[in-house]
Amino acid sequence: MNVHDDSLSFQKLTACLKGNQDLYFRQEGIVGIALVDGIANKQHFADYVLHPLGKCSGFTEGDAEKLHRQITEGSLWYPAFCETQSFSELVTKLLRNGAALIVGNMAYVFDMKAFDRRAVSEPTGESLVKGAKDSFVENISTNTAILRQRIGSPDLRIESLQLGRRTSTTVCVIYLQGVVDPAHVKEVKTRLGKIDIAALLTTSPVEEALTFSPRTLFPQVLYTERPDVACARLCEGRVAVMINGLPTVLIVPVTLPTFLHSKEDMANNYIFNSCVRILRHFLVFVVLYAPSMYVALTTFHVEMMPTSFVAAIAASKSGVPLTIFLEALLLLLAFETLIEAGLRLPKTVGQLVSIVGALVVGEAAVTAKLLSPGVVIIVSLSVISNFTVPNQDFANALRLWRLILTVCAGLFGVLGVFSASLLLLTDLCSITPYGIPYCAPYAGASPVQLENSLLRARYSRVNYRPRFLTPLDIKQSPIPPDEEE
Repeated sequence: MNVHDDSLSFQKLTACLKGNQDLYFRQEGIVGIALVDGIANKQHFADYVLHPLGKCSGFTEGDAEKLHRQITEGSLWYPAFCETQSFSELVTKLLRNGAALIVGNMAYVFDMKAFDRRAVSEPTGESLVKGAKDSFVENISTNTAILRQRIGSPDLRIESLQLGRRTSTTVCVIYLQGVVDPAHVKEVKTRLGKIDIAALLTTSPVEEALTFSPRTLFPQVLYTERPDVACARLCEGRVAVMINGLPTVLIVPVTLPTFLHSKEDMANNYIFNSCVRILRHFLVFVVLYAPSMYVALTTFHVEMMPTSFVAAIAASKSGVPLTIFLEALLLLLAFETLIEAGLRLPKTVGQLVSIVGALVVGEAAVTAKLLSPGVVIIVSLSVISNFTVPNQDFANALRLWRLILTVCAGLFGVLGVFSASLLLLTDLCSITPYGIPYCAPYAGASPVQLENSLLRARYSRVNYRPRFLTPLDIKQSPIPPDEEE
């Protein structure tokens, strides 16, 4: 068979797909029938396609041209079907949709997917107290319908493409026309079009394609399993990417504050949530600098601490053979091991491992004089603070930078911490996804933009979409004359 020949025939289809036990082929006069067991609803295929087909005069008379005309004019009325004369397109759509009729060199593919799907349920990784309880599922049609249900605007655009030479996975690019910057949509489509991979089964290839600075630990793509979060980001003027078979949505472009905001921030009192956001920003510094500064001060700069504090540390350190730097390093590694063990094991066993590990690492190690209580308290505070970060990718980046800062503190003291901090700041400032500074709106922002980033502004004051996204429609609500900038 000529691999470059894209002509279509029923014999060619059966020869290409022979040997598959889940595929059924049958020739009835001038019509070839192809069915994928487990995907197509066979009862619907019989009721809406085969029975009406038997009543078509073109079918009974064996007149292909007449049958083509009768099908296109509505004798086989079915809301979701398409026609094609391309063999490669026929194979792809048949295996995805489940049923097809082949009449001569023309094929009619019917979308009759009927396999079991996971029902829409409460999100597991982004649970909220005040908020919607639904989440995305593995079926892309269900996910797009969930978005359509929430955003009833005709400006919502859902464009699809196929990625993966073997899997032919459907990927949707979603945005609000008239709001999003067209340059961002064009850039997303261009980068997705460059993906050349055999199988697209995870989000990693798409994330790497949408990432502008690959040599940084910090995430540049926001993932979410919550439809309300995706809709809120779309309304801000961002672009969403949805992959068939995965219950998450990727959102670009994003900046650093995006990873420190929770959807529940907008559901509670703005004064309370402003305090929570300030606390969350402060805890980021606790995650990074609590172990490193403790190691630097107790190892190289004891004179900078109060005498009573130094005496307490010296008393607790008595009998411990390791230096404070090694204690902190080993304890950080022990916590990382416990976190990984808890994630990989089943939920019930994982919780037990975390409890037993905390007791062994904490109480037993201190009692056996392997660790000093001060190091255990400081490192535990840093680890617990890391759990307050809403986004897991950003939390993972902080974990690695915490280890880097601690190593620099143990080798060079406060000077090492400052040098590593300068590298961290340089790394953050060098990231410019889609031409947007990663630290926006913290850098060069207007007071209004900063108010709704570090704090949680009232809805009456959130009148503009983020300016750094350069949306076409900057205003998202009417503005009273006395609040105009």
